[in-house]
Amino acid sequence: MITKKLRRTLVGAVAAGAVVLCGSPSAHANTGNERLTLSSGRGSVTHIDDGDHFMVCDLKADGAGVSGALWEQFSDGSATIVARYDDGGDAGCDQITYDIKTGHTYFMTLRWNGSPSSTVSESMYIWE
Repeated sequence: MITKKLRRTLVGAVAAGAVVLCGSPSAHANTGNERLTLSSGRGSVTHIDDGDHFMVCDLKADGAGVSGALWEQFSDGSATIVARYDDGGDAGCDQITYDIKTGHTYFMTLRWNGSPSSTVSESMYIWE
């Protein structure tokens, strides 16, 4: 059984690793919809500010979907996943809703699930 302290440490390490693997997310205040597209063009996730919807789309018919997460980052540098999203390559896109709170910092991550896949491909801040 993992203790709360160890779990927090592991979550912080994973979040820090995500930022290291993909570079520092670009920071900016959200002024509307924000879109993150994989540099390979294989997928995207869009934060739709009106209603806080997250639409994730697999953009290539290559047999592999895309998946990602919405992270909340805290002032001590730690972060935790608050929502997950994925699209398995079916027609259209999939969507989730998560209430973005004013004054909190979040970032989105997105990865392609094909082979070879990377742990985290792309990330960006969506709200500060």
